[in-house]
Amino acid sequence: MPHTGGVIALCSERTYQSVEEMLGWVESQREPVLLFVLAGFEDAYNMGYALRVAEAFGAGWVLCDRKEWLKDEPTVLRSSAGAFERLPITVPESLRPALQGLKARGVRLLAALEEGSVGLYDTDLRTSVAWMVGGEKRGLTQPLREMADAWVRIPTRPESPPLPASHAVAILAAETFRQRHKR
Repeated sequence: MPHTGGVIALCSERTYQSVEEMLGWVESQREPVLLFVLAGFEDAYNMGYALRVAEAFGAGWVLCDRKEWLKDEPTVLRSSAGAFERLPITVPESLRPALQGLKARGVRLLAALEEGSVGLYDTDLRTSVAWMVGGEKRGLTQPLREMADAWVRIPTRPESPPLPASHAVAILAAETFRQRHKR
């Protein structure tokens, strides 16, 4: 019988946290929170990359709708460099009640949109924030847009194509981190 070196790995399916757990976490925090609402993401790689940068810049929770990426969790795990396993993620049947719960707890819902009326660098991100980022095919739905407290645009050259969703998450997370850690 071959010798394994004494290593055994026990694995199980990824579990997702409930809306109640997410809202309880928000209430328990002493510092402003950073969450991401990733809606309409279909590509498992983009989801993984988005989770990776969200974690790197201090996001404490991710709220997602049910989309195609759920069918390829191994790819999400690999592309996230493990953030998929470490970050609490909530995948409710409907985002609306969860977003209403966040708003009721003082979390500002900011929609990242090309047609945003305020620039990212003109937005105060030192309070509790949930960034809403839409997937590349459809973006944010109109009902989600209407729930936002503000529509924020990432400044780019006028002729440039839209950013990949995971890149938008990186820019939003980095600017939120920068504002909160200015010395």
